[in-house]
Amino acid sequence: MNKTSIKNESSQLLQELRLLRKGSGLVVWKLHSTPAIRLAIAKQLGVGADSVTVDQMHSYLLYELSELGTGEPAQALRSAYAIGQGDNPESLTRRRAEISLRVNRHPDTIKNYENRALQELVLRLTKHRVPLPQASQQSPRQPQIYKDRLKRALQKTVTDGLGGLYELGTHSTEVLRCFGRNPTPYLDANIECTLLPSARGVDWYSFQYRLTFHTPKEFFRVGVVRSLQDATALISSGLFDEVTQLNPGADFTIEIPTIISSYRFIIHDTETGGQSPFWFTELSAEAQRDCLDRIWQVDPDNCRILEVRVPATTRIESSLYELRATMDMRVAEHYAYWETPGFMYVNSITIDVSRFPQRKKWKFFMKPFLGAAFPVMLEPEGDRFTLPASSWLMPGHGVAMIWQEA
Repeated sequence: MNKTSIKNESSQLLQELRLLRKGSGLVVWKLHSTPAIRLAIAKQLGVGADSVTVDQMHSYLLYELSELGTGEPAQALRSAYAIGQGDNPESLTRRRAEISLRVNRHPDTIKNYENRALQELVLRLTKHRVPLPQASQQSPRQPQIYKDRLKRALQKTVTDGLGGLYELGTHSTEVLRCFGRNPTPYLDANIECTLLPSARGVDWYSFQYRLTFHTPKEFFRVGVVRSLQDATALISSGLFDEVTQLNPGADFTIEIPTIISSYRFIIHDTETGGQSPFWFTELSAEAQRDCLDRIWQVDPDNCRILEVRVPATTRIESSLYELRATMDMRVAEHYAYWETPGFMYVNSITIDVSRFPQRKKWKFFMKPFLGAAFPVMLEPEGDRFTLPASSWLMPGHGVAMIWQEA
C-alpha cells in the first residue's frame, strides 16, 4: 500500500471515529455503517473484513479506548463516546459540558482533548497489523480470529458489563476469574453419564462419560493427579480441559496406560458426516515441566499430562468434538458425580442408570448443584434422567448421583 492510500485510509477512519461521538455515542448498531473501522480492526487481527462482526468491533474499540490511559484527553474521548453512562446517555453537548465542569476545563479545551485522543486511537488502529495468512495456511471455512488482542477486548467488555449490572467497585476482574481462565470455553456442550456393569464383577460398576461440544481447539489436554489440591490447581489454571483424580497411593505407571486405553477423542465433521478418532498420548517429562511451570502449586512428579493435538483442518465451527471416558468404580461408595471442568454453555446433562449392576436393588437420587440453572433435588422413578440446563456453568457446578438399597 502506497503513502497516498495509507493517508486516505487513516482519513476515512478518523472521520468515522469522529461521527461515532454523536448522539448515543459508541453503540453496536452504529458500527454496521463503518467500513473503515471494520477494515482497520480486521487488519489488526490478520483476517478478512467479512470475518469481523459488529460485536467484535465494539469490543475491540472499547479495549483500545481503555488502553489510551487515564489522562484528560483519553477521559474526554471516552466521555464523548458515552462509555460507562448507561443505556440512556445525555447528548454529546451535555456530556462535554459535564466533563468540562468536572475537570475545570473550557469546553473548547475538551474538544481539543478529544481530537488529540482520536489521533492516538487512529495510530493504534493502523499500527502493528497482522498479515493475512497464505491460502495454504488458512482454513477455507473458518479464519483464525482468536487473537490475544481480541481476547483482551472481549474480557474488557465482560468486566465493563459486570460493572454496569452490579455494584462491584474495582472487583469486576476478580468476578471474571470465577468463570475460569480458559479463554475458549466449551459451547453447546452436552454431557451423558452412563452407569454400566463392570468386568470386575457385581461389586464394581463402569462410569462411562461422554462430552460433546463445539469450540475450535488446538489440543485437548487431560491432567492426572492424586490429590484434590492438585486437581483444583489444574482446573483453576485454565490449561486443562479435563482433570482426573486418582487415589492418593495410586501408581502412575499402572494407571496411565489404563486411562489411555479407556479415553477416546473423536472429531465429527457435521457437514460431511465423517469422524476421526484420536488416542491420547502422555507428554514427555520436559514438555510436562514446561506446561506446569505456570502452576507453582503442583509438583511435576505428582502429575501426569495426556494430550490430543487437534489437526488444523478440523479447527472449524462445523466440527463437533467428543470425549469418551470409562472408569471402574466400587458400588459400595454409593455415589458418583460429574463436575464441570471449566466455564461452558451446557444444553443438557443426561444420566442413565438402567444397566447399573443389580439395578432393582437400588433407589437412585439425583442432586444437581447447578445454581439457578437447576436448583432442586430429584427423586425420579425411571432409569434415564435429563437435566435441561440450557445455561452457562462455572467450575464447581455439577450433578451427584446417589443410591441406597430400595
